Amino acid sequence: MFRNARIETARTRLRPFTMADLAVFREIAGQEEVLEFLPDDRMTPAEAKRLLQWLIACYDEDTLERLVKFSLPIALRETGEVVGWVGLGPLDFDVAAIEIYFVISRAHWGKGYATEAARALLGYGFTVLGLPRVVGVVDRRNGASVRVLEKAGLRYERTVEGLPEAYRSYEGHLLYALTADEWTRRRLGNERRARDTT
Repeated sequence: MFRNARIETARTRLRPFTMADLAVFREIAGQEEVLEFLPDDRMTPAEAKRLLQWLIACYDEDTLERLVKFSLPIALRETGEVVGWVGLGPLDFDVAAIEIYFVISRAHWGKGYATEAARALLGYGFTVLGLPRVVGVVDRRNGASVRVLEKAGLRYERTVEGLPEAYRSYEGHLLYALTADEWTRRRLGNERRARDTT
């Protein structure tokens, strides 16, 4: 199921990673602007390769009962170019919560790809994977990612505080959330509005 996932949006295709994506994965993961608000350091080429191998292996470990890490590259429908990735996985400091995350290459910021992909993956998460709730955690200084979460339908829930030392890098971040019920109500409301305007 996870290894064969295919999700299409108006402008993008989300599909599983392969090792053929290594060059673009390394390139995007090494961009200083992309890493600015993430708790991760720049990876060496060998570290990037190991991480991609692990993400691919996770497709066989993921189950409907337990997500390990479900990451999909965002490829443009017209050209096939990979412009970033989006995914779902346990939140570092609260593994009972499933987090949505996204990374977009600096050259493609501001084009709406992250929002488009996040909305599509949320729909897949709620309808296919049966997730009851998805959260997003973002550095408060990262206004662009805050806007992506809000446009994707997540709402601000709280500021992250009081974490153990191992997760202190998340201290002060903003936590957003969306439940399956909220997503369904919003989708049905949008469908009704679309019918009313036709």
